Amino acid sequence: MSKIRLFTPGPLNHSEEILSLGSKDLPYYRDPDFAEMTLDNEKMLLKVVGCKLGNVIPYTCSGTGAMDAVMLNLIAKTDRVLIINGGSFGQRWVDMCKFYEYRYKELKVGFGKDLNIEEFENELKDGFNVVLMQAEETDSGQLFNLKQIGEILKKHKGYLIVDAISSFLADNYYMDSHNIDATLISSQKGLKLPAGAAFLIVNRRIQKKLMVRRGPRSFYFDFSYYLDKHALKRGYVPFTPAVTIMYQLNKRLKKILQHPLRDVRETKGKALYFRDLIKDLPLRLVAETPSNFLSGLVITDKNKTADDLYNFLKTKNMYITKPGKTISLQDPSESKRFIRITHSGLEKEDYLLLYYALKEFFKK
Repeated sequence: MSKIRLFTPGPLNHSEEILSLGSKDLPYYRDPDFAEMTLDNEKMLLKVVGCKLGNVIPYTCSGTGAMDAVMLNLIAKTDRVLIINGGSFGQRWVDMCKFYEYRYKELKVGFGKDLNIEEFENELKDGFNVVLMQAEETDSGQLFNLKQIGEILKKHKGYLIVDAISSFLADNYYMDSHNIDATLISSQKGLKLPAGAAFLIVNRRIQKKLMVRRGPRSFYFDFSYYLDKHALKRGYVPFTPAVTIMYQLNKRLKKILQHPLRDVRETKGKALYFRDLIKDLPLRLVAETPSNFLSGLVITDKNKTADDLYNFLKTKNMYITKPGKTISLQDPSESKRFIRITHSGLEKEDYLLLYYALKEFFKK
């Protein structure tokens, strides 16, 4: 059977080196050696995201679990929350704030469009003190200007909380220099590890916000079990961690820090290579400022659909992502012809094979 190639936003294809760790016997996670490794992971992860003073809270869950932890620990009933909503994942912040009955407003951004900075700053003048957003909207592949957003929010003394799950290690991302207070990432995307772990990186500034107990509570997601009661600073995770993933993470972070810019550079190279390849195909990139992580594409041949292409590529063990329910393209008829191609986890030769497969599909 030929190799399965995942051009999906996650999970991604994993290296044999990383997968081999999962087959080994692993020591007890309450052992001092594991605690030392947990502290090592925290130190390295803080370095990779550019946060000098902060903590990493590991959860055995999906990225949505980490988003829920934000709701339960970093938002209060008294906060005024502004959500930058550019697609499904911006909408998820909205749905969560609605569920917890927080005071929020969504700033809708057109599908694949850049954020209007003037409009954003005008909204902040209305007293919003917390901003929730994605670094890159995984629906469209649109990358937002975090540096500019962070600078504006700093002037207004607000908190910036960013879901960087898709953008991490694909685009440049620095918490301190971009004035980001909390970052969410998960194991199955930029880290190229199996799904099952999510990490919340919180700087010292936003940790001071925890001094007052926040609204609804959760036993499992409560930060105090990680930062206070069970002293994560000693390396002991309060609840059973994803042990294998923690070991894989340690090995992966060590490789990343040997060449800190390589992942972003390689992902960007593959994105540009693929986008150049498909110039002769009936495909249109939707993002005004595309992330390196993903290309959101509309099939301009109206006789072809995303379902047609998905089924064709599946016969070649290639998988792409079809549109979700919240796709809001300017032309509604295009929603059935929208696809997403990820540029992480595979090599350039895989994208060349995908190009030939696409060419074959459009000739049919």
